[in-house]
Amino acid sequence: MGDEMVVEIDETEKIGDEGENYFGLDRPMSPSSAKSILEDAEIWKWKKEHPEPPKKETAIGSATHCLLLEPEKFDDKFIVREDVPVNKSTQNPFGRTSQKFKDWYAGVEHLLEGKILIMPNEFQELKLIQKKYNNAVDMIVAIGKKKYPDSKIEHEREINWIDPVTNHPCKGIIDSMCGNIIMDLKTTGDLSNRTITNKINYEYHIQAAAYADALQQVDGIENPRVYFMFMLSKPPYNIRIKEVTEDVLENGLLEFRRGIALYRNWAKAGFPAIYRGIEIEGLTPYRIHEIQAANGKR
Repeated sequence: MGDEMVVEIDETEKIGDEGENYFGLDRPMSPSSAKSILEDAEIWKWKKEHPEPPKKETAIGSATHCLLLEPEKFDDKFIVREDVPVNKSTQNPFGRTSQKFKDWYAGVEHLLEGKILIMPNEFQELKLIQKKYNNAVDMIVAIGKKKYPDSKIEHEREINWIDPVTNHPCKGIIDSMCGNIIMDLKTTGDLSNRTITNKINYEYHIQAAAYADALQQVDGIENPRVYFMFMLSKPPYNIRIKEVTEDVLENGLLEFRRGIALYRNWAKAGFPAIYRGIEIEGLTPYRIHEIQAANGKR
């Protein structure tokens, strides 16, 4: 989409009234934190104690997210202007970093009412992305409605639950869901089956398993199914859909609980210098397996 305009997006997480710097034993655990703790707990904690400035996100990235998951809010946040300066040689708008664009923008910024500018050519690509995304969602929603015919699609659902094995509070945000179906959109530069399978099995397995288990705990949903929609990050923005298999969900849930157990043990000990393999007493991976089996859990 050419040059991208950078805008400030505040993505600071909050945990109750304590905030992200709260490291008590009952700190709610998200799937991403559990994954980071298992990779390197000390680095995870240091990053939480030393947060980066509010994340800078491109106008296009922010607009894409809004158009796909919160389309009703698009006109409140963004504005499409047809009068952007055009390069006569290419017949395309000047890039956002060009002096021509900067001079033009300085003259119209006061007319934007605080909204983020989207250029016409960018909006056309956004609509193409939206069309392909909606087609993919419709296919997956049809699966969910077979078991839950009255269910409606939800986007950006915040969910909080207590993990029944570790008895620890957990939290997360589900991209989209309908009935017993969880949907999550990921962008990628490679849609090969090998790349997608590796990403699901080794990068997104904890997220998928935690949210599937959360729906069981909170909504009483039986046999939740998780689908990832991988969209090519450049034209023609093709999408491949892949369901997470049961064995990957089982492994992901075990890993999620290992991350929780590691955190709890570390918190109880006062966060000393950590070493790999530490586990909370009575909740080793083997004990977690036993508890899950006894409770009929995955």
